[in-house]
Amino acid sequence: SEQRLQIAAQSAELGTWELDLITKEPVYSERYLAILGFEKNARPSHEELLQRIHPDDKIIRERAIAAALRTGILDVEVRLIHPDNSIHWIRGRGKVFYNESNVPFRMLGTIIDITVEKRAFSALQESELLFKTIANVAPVGLWLTDKEGKNHFVNDTWVEWTGIPVKEQYGNGWLSPILKEDAQRVTGEFNMAATRKEYFTSQFRIRRKDGQLRWCLTEGFPYFNNKGEFEGYAGSVTDITDRKTVEAELEKKVDERTRELNIVNAALEKSNSELEQFAYIASHDLQEPLRKIKTFVGRLQELSNERNDPQAAVYMEKIVNASGRMSDLIRDLLEYSRTTKVIEPPVTIDLNEVLDNVLSDFELMIVQKGAIIKADRLPVLKAVPHQMNQLFNNLVSNSLKFLKENTNPVITITCTSLNDEEKRANKLDSEKEYTRIIFSDNGIGFSNEFSEAIFEIFQRLNPRHAYAGSGIGLSICRKIVANHHGIIKADSSEGSGASFHIILPVN
Repeated sequence: SEQRLQIAAQSAELGTWELDLITKEPVYSERYLAILGFEKNARPSHEELLQRIHPDDKIIRERAIAAALRTGILDVEVRLIHPDNSIHWIRGRGKVFYNESNVPFRMLGTIIDITVEKRAFSALQESELLFKTIANVAPVGLWLTDKEGKNHFVNDTWVEWTGIPVKEQYGNGWLSPILKEDAQRVTGEFNMAATRKEYFTSQFRIRRKDGQLRWCLTEGFPYFNNKGEFEGYAGSVTDITDRKTVEAELEKKVDERTRELNIVNAALEKSNSELEQFAYIASHDLQEPLRKIKTFVGRLQELSNERNDPQAAVYMEKIVNASGRMSDLIRDLLEYSRTTKVIEPPVTIDLNEVLDNVLSDFELMIVQKGAIIKADRLPVLKAVPHQMNQLFNNLVSNSLKFLKENTNPVITITCTSLNDEEKRANKLDSEKEYTRIIFSDNGIGFSNEFSEAIFEIFQRLNPRHAYAGSGIGLSICRKIVANHHGIIKADSSEGSGASFHIILPVN
């Protein structure tokens, strides 16, 4: 039994002792001596043992001994001073034995070094004191809840704001200063976040103790113990009244600017509508006299031919050419006007069918000029069918128009998908899918310094007598590509043909 007791004491790092209360002779274990700072083979007397007790704690020990003699149980905590002047805490526990006359004659007990626990407890107290000091001087309200969502801490700032004593804030008391119109909503938002153990935030109004109505923003963060178990929330309350005032003023200004903008937009839409009506009427009214001019000029040509008047024939041909150019210009302007405003919704179309239709329209010209068309398989995408047809028509028309002398036209149409690097280079949405279609030809080309200018309306790089056209076709192409959130670029050099790169989103 004695061996078992020694093993148990050693395992628990306990020092055992025995004191004869009559002779004051002590008996102690090696661990006991080590805890008091004595060497292993030392044999200190009872008085030498008592000298190790901190002077400030000797009265504590004496009171504990006196209480033990009355109750039979010893329980005491005191500090020791080791030979190296280091301070150590011990806890002593023991039992008093009495003789037949009820006189105490013997005391047995144990001691254990609790220095580590005491230091940890002291550090915890210091940490708690530091936390409370920092919390109470913070310019925002601070709060803590338990795992049930009940408040068990608020700082002095929140108490100062609300004028409600700390104890009345505990549990759900912290809701009392919140306006009734906001309290139910805030409670619901907190309960929902607590159920999920997620970040919580809410805005509410409070009536401060000075009577002011203030806006507050609260944020709460769930915290967990070292086992990952949810312990509650730690949060703050910030006064955002000034911010709310600024936001309200900004919203008021935005509303005023929005109303002004709506008025301007309404006037602009009305003006655009009137311009569209004017363009339609003007085109209709202009086309009609042009048709009459062509008709009567044709008759005059017949008469001049009958009279064999060569000078009159020259004048008539000039009138016919001028009226034809004017008719083409009016038609192109109308097409440009329609392209500027997208009316038709985009649908899924096969660009291969669009290309086939355009090539079918140019079939006679392709045969006459001996043109060769090479085309990759084109994608299916979302677009406005009429505008895609117009885009392909204009590009193929240009390639067939701007030919080099004594050269059969070759039109090559290639198609590839854009990779991530190419999307970044062109500042496109990395999440979307894009296709690049390139129309290349072997025509006269142009200087690359004009690669942007050719897309401007009425921009011509060649004399009208050499190549027909109004200078609007490529402007229409850029409008169509822009309507589809794409990009069009030109690349060329004089005498080496031209390439038009079109990038379009698939959806």
